[in-house]
Amino acid sequence: MVSYASSSGSRSSRSSSKGPFAKVVAENNELRRRGEEAAIKLAEATVELEKTKTSQQQAFQQQQAMNQQMLMNQHQIMLWLHNIRPPPSPQAS
Repeated sequence: MVSYASSSGSRSSRSSSKGPFAKVVAENNELRRRGEEAAIKLAEATVELEKTKTSQQQAFQQQQAMNQQMLMNQHQIMLWLHNIRPPPSPQAS
C-alpha cells in the first residue's frame, strides 16, 4: 500500500508538472526561433554594410582620381599661360 501511495503521488506530480514544463519548452523554442531570426537579420545587415562600405570606398577612389586629373590639368594650363608672351606693344616698335 505504501508503494502504491508513493507511486500515485509521483504520477500526480508528474502530470501536474507537464503543463508548466511544456510552457517553458514552448517559450524556449520561441526564444530560440527569435534568436535565429535576429542572427539572420544581423548577417544580412552586415553584408549590406560591407557592400555600402565597398561602394563608398570605390566612389572615394574615383573622386580622388578625378581631383588628381583636375590638378594636373590646372598645372598644364598654368604652364601654358606662363609660356604665352603678350604681343609686342606698338610703342616698342
